[in-house]
Amino acid sequence: MGKSIERYGAPPLFYADQPAEMMLGPFTTRITFGVAENDDSDFPRPVVTLAMPTEALRSLAEDILKQIDAPSFKKQRAQTLLRLAESLLDGGSGKSPPALKMVRKPVGKRAPKLSE
Repeated sequence: MGKSIERYGAPPLFYADQPAEMMLGPFTTRITFGVAENDDSDFPRPVVTLAMPTEALRSLAEDILKQIDAPSFKKQRAQTLLRLAESLLDGGSGKSPPALKMVRKPVGKRAPKLSE
């Protein structure tokens, strides 16, 4: 646990599906995040707005991209998705279907189709 959380307590946590609105300024940027509603609306319902210095936001965006593009993150994400796919395909039996095992070991540059 970080020292700031120990000292000040955990900040509120908000869930959002996507950005709903963004106002970029030379000094300050505001981003409103929202959640998709199951209605006829084309826009997400706003849940929280973040305002921060534009330069700090630019730096944050660079840091996020570096972490997402890191090989270790990609490998961890792929392993998690593979475990989920195995669970969905085997119905929770713990036995991977042959088609999924083939995806793990692609031949050349092309991976076999799941329907094989």
